[in-house]
Amino acid sequence: MNVDDALDIVGFVLDKDSNFTNVQEIIFRECWQGRCSYQEIAKVYGYEYE
Repeated sequence: MNVDDALDIVGFVLDKDSNFTNVQEIIFRECWQGRCSYQEIAKVYGYEYE
């Protein structure tokens, strides 16, 4: 299973009104690929980490 398959399952399980926000999807995708540090994810996507 890849990250897109996993996101499809999450979307199926959650209500249509409860879909991930863009930031939640970014975090899910990056954690799926092994990058679970908020600092690392923020750096990749150009967000500032406080």
